[in-house]
Amino acid sequence: MRRAERNDIPSLEKTYTDASIFLDEERIPSPDGGFPDAECLNEYVDDGTLIAATDKDGKICGAARLEASGGALEISCIAFRHGYRGKGCSAALFGYAVRIAQSTGLEALRVTADRRNHVMCMAAIRFGFKINKYGPESTRVFEYMLNRTENGDKNEQI
Repeated sequence: MRRAERNDIPSLEKTYTDASIFLDEERIPSPDGGFPDAECLNEYVDDGTLIAATDKDGKICGAARLEASGGALEISCIAFRHGYRGKGCSAALFGYAVRIAQSTGLEALRVTADRRNHVMCMAAIRFGFKINKYGPESTRVFEYMLNRTENGDKNEQI
């Protein structure tokens, strides 16, 4: 995992294209209206919020946007190329996000996912995220507290 750079944009565009999820022959968009286009990717690279996941050879195999908001690190625009799914990419992303959040003093991680994206929803639950609220229309907002849960217990470490 590393911060994305401008020269990564073509590979990132391909990653988002390859990662398109289809359910009932419909593309499931991200909650903000779709996967980021080149203009958005450039903006996210410039503001330092886009993360590139790379394989052992340095090839981009996934991406996500990490942005601090309201005491939490928001994880959005998550995508992994098909050939890399089921190989620990989500675990690496969530682990990286925990380290970023802890190093900046944030209290939680937050993931917003389309409820039809069963893979992402199940990954969030598997890593200890809890449904915090139901977002607009078909979205679910998952939260992972870094310090204490509502019961005063620490979450299990991702």
